[in-house]
Amino acid sequence: MTGAPIRRPALLVLGVLLLASSPLLAKVIARQGPLSPWDHRKEGAPAGVSFQSPMVLDVPLPALATARDGERLWVEDLSEFDCRGVSIHQLSLTPALRKDGRVRLDPFLVFHAEAGADARASVRLELLDGDQVVGGWWLRDFSTMEGHGRAGKITNAVLREETFRAVQRGRPALRLTVETHGAEKRSEAPFATR
Repeated sequence: MTGAPIRRPALLVLGVLLLASSPLLAKVIARQGPLSPWDHRKEGAPAGVSFQSPMVLDVPLPALATARDGERLWVEDLSEFDCRGVSIHQLSLTPALRKDGRVRLDPFLVFHAEAGADARASVRLELLDGDQVVGGWWLRDFSTMEGHGRAGKITNAVLREETFRAVQRGRPALRLTVETHGAEKRSEAPFATR
């Protein structure tokens, strides 16, 4: 018994629809980064913490492709991922062309620290085009307030305009590496992401 043959255009349309509806294309990927030396001396993370330090988040940013100059882009809520009790509740970028022909990104982050969480956090923010890193910046030794939210801004996130436009045409994404540590202030870049 032979059924009606499926025509090529119908298969092509079906394939495009399946690909377009795939949740994997816009999903945040969280993973454990390489453990830092000071983590090996700790007894372990407080209860309820998803990751030891450092935590790495890969976040697709398709809205960057159509962003207008000066438009604030909000990244999806990242609060479900925490690094030893510290999470990022809000993250935004506001790309704007400067007079010198470079693009300033103005990353703005709002942290939340659970009770008993580490007191300080460092975040490495990298702008990606697919898997290629095109820029990276630090927010180092940011003091969090236990049980409260706290905002921080990376002020030196600047790219050449042609680099930024190439990322817009590509597959824009962000990679955030979050490291937490106790109240002691670190004088150097965290070990795991140097």
